[in-house]
Amino acid sequence: MFENKFFRFRQFSQFSLSELNNRTLWFSSAKDFNDPFEFLYQLDLTLPSDEKGLRNWFLYSSKSIGEKKFVEQADLETLKEIASREVDRLANGHIKTLSDRTNTKICCVSDEYRDPLMWSHYTNGMTGFAIVYNPFDTIGGQTFPALPVRYVKNLPSC
Repeated sequence: MFENKFFRFRQFSQFSLSELNNRTLWFSSAKDFNDPFEFLYQLDLTLPSDEKGLRNWFLYSSKSIGEKKFVEQADLETLKEIASREVDRLANGHIKTLSDRTNTKICCVSDEYRDPLMWSHYTNGMTGFAIVYNPFDTIGGQTFPALPVRYVKNLPSC
């Protein structure tokens, strides 16, 4: 029922109801986060080492039938070369963007709706609601740029 969905946990407020009613998302500035350890990050852009994993890596982000067909038919060396360039492009873009805590805006969503901590922390003690989103594109037609967050026991070195 809720496969491939995003969930935004909200408490009842004028702002959250406006977000729901107007079909908009609120993006917070990274500098406004209240936890000093939030937004410490390390990018893991390690490419899969096996052929099947590399093809799946490409297929995950391929939009058109033509792109998918190319990935399925291309030789391994071509895919490795393209993947290497793409990782460099992604790394440079994300590092530049994520370094700017003032202008980087973040909208937090989850792919898990059953987590009691999410409900507890973000819905005012489980009294709020969750908005369910389908994967979506921006107004310009580009895929919504989302990066998964993985929580770790040891903080990354800065």
